[in-house]
Amino acid sequence: SNEYAAVHERRIAFIASEYWVISDLLLSDEEHDYDLLFHLSDKAFGKISVESRNGTLLVDSPNLVIAQSHDANITASIGDGYVSPSYGIKHPAPVVRSTQRGQSASFHTVLFPYKTECPEIAIENLEVFSGERTCLPEEASGFCVTIRRGEQATCDYFLFVHQRQDEIHRFSDTNFQGAFLHLRKNFLGELISRQAV
Repeated sequence: SNEYAAVHERRIAFIASEYWVISDLLLSDEEHDYDLLFHLSDKAFGKISVESRNGTLLVDSPNLVIAQSHDANITASIGDGYVSPSYGIKHPAPVVRSTQRGQSASFHTVLFPYKTECPEIAIENLEVFSGERTCLPEEASGFCVTIRRGEQATCDYFLFVHQRQDEIHRFSDTNFQGAFLHLRKNFLGELISRQAV
C-alpha cells in the first residue's frame, strides 16, 4: 500500500513435509526499526530458551525450534504476551521478537516442529551473484540450512530472488534463473531433490 513508507514481501516454503522457511523482505527509502514477532502457545510459557550456536540463533520451545542465521544487525529477545482461548480468558504466552534497523531489511526464519528429539539446526548465509556482481540482500538471498537428527544430516540450499528474476543468479555451485530454488543434498554433497519456481 502506498499509505505506508515500507513495503513488506513474505514468501513461505514448506520443505520436504518437515519444516517451514519464512523469508521476509522489507523495503523503504527511510530508516525504520523492523520487528518480526512470533507468538507462541501458552504451553511454551516458562519453557523457552534462546542461544547462539554454530552461527545460528536458536529459540527452543516445546516441540518447536525457531532458527535464524546469527546476524550482527539482528537482535532477538523473548517478551511476554498472552493467548485467549475464549472471551475474557488470558493465558500468559511468550513472544519471540527479532529486531533490525535500516532502510531495507530481510529476515529468513526456519520453523521446525518435532515430536520428541530436537534436531540440530545451523544456518549459513551464502553470497549470491548476478554476473560478477554480488547481489544486495534486497535483490536476492541465499542460505544453507543444515539439519542433523541422530546420525542423519541433510543440507538444504535456498535461493530467493526478489528482483530481476529474468537474470541468471549464482550461489554455491549453482546457476539459476527464476524466483525460488531449493536443493536438498546429503552430507556427501550428493543432490537428493530439487524444487524451483
